Amino acid sequence: MIFQKNKIKTVVFDLDDTLIPSSQFYHDSYLLCGIDSQGENFKTAKELVKKSLGNNHTSSHNRILYFKKYLELENNFTSKNLISLVTKYNFYLKLLIKDFIEKSKRNLLFRQLKEKYTLAIITNETTLSQIIKLEEIDSNGEFFSNIITSEEIGVEKPSDEIYQYFFKTCQTLPENCLFVGDNFTTDLQKPILLGASTILTQEFNNENDDYQINCTKIKSLEELKEVL
Repeated sequence: MIFQKNKIKTVVFDLDDTLIPSSQFYHDSYLLCGIDSQGENFKTAKELVKKSLGNNHTSSHNRILYFKKYLELENNFTSKNLISLVTKYNFYLKLLIKDFIEKSKRNLLFRQLKEKYTLAIITNETTLSQIIKLEEIDSNGEFFSNIITSEEIGVEKPSDEIYQYFFKTCQTLPENCLFVGDNFTTDLQKPILLGASTILTQEFNNENDDYQINCTKIKSLEELKEVL
């Protein structure tokens, strides 16, 4: 569905690879912690966690679980080592996000959009991991009125429940919402079916080129200022 500008009251963002280049930051943070994310033990650790929980489990992206399993495979697990590794990882991740937000002047975009629309976030991932990111993206709660994580609902996007929960708690209707995400299937397909407007951002993810009809595409979030 092409967005209907005159009806939009709320802009709902995905977080990872939509607001910030999370995939790149994960990779860089692993390296800064001395972990090769493509190394055999770390890849195996992720695979074991996902296999145990299932890919759609709300904790299947939990880095604490990845790191715990990784340290076990390295024969180096202690609670102290795990906490140290998680602390270092979050430290580097926050530094990268802070630097990006400052250099991209993304806050200026959020401020301009906030003048006209209610801004919200619906995201897969654990609540703690997303709040850590949000601390650098919107530390004072200036821009985003609502953030809903899959962990809170017990299901991940594109499950219908997470969107229905959003509409109910935020007291809004699909036709008054614009959903912005980097992944068509995960972020936009369900909102389209529910009657919402959508925009696919390819700023950090250009793997959705096949979807030419169902939603408007932009190359950067900065284009929202021109589109809206």
